[in-house]
Amino acid sequence: APGEGESYIHDLVGLTVVTCDGSAFGKVVDVVNYGAGDLLDIARPGEANIFVPYAAAFVPEVDIAGGRLTIDLPEGYLDEK
Repeated sequence: APGEGESYIHDLVGLTVVTCDGSAFGKVVDVVNYGAGDLLDIARPGEANIFVPYAAAFVPEVDIAGGRLTIDLPEGYLDEK
């Protein structure tokens, strides 16, 4: 079983993604790993999917039971995509 603060990666797929202020952002559709750590594949309505590192700096809160996770993207993160 996962330890406190840990989760099974497959449990993240399907979670609603919100920003730190609670605004809806998208949904986790996959978790991929290209060798540099896990990346959340987040689908956003009407926009291209984005990849966000699954790390505490980017994902400060995961609520599996509540069906959502919170992301905290650095300023300008979306501008580079």
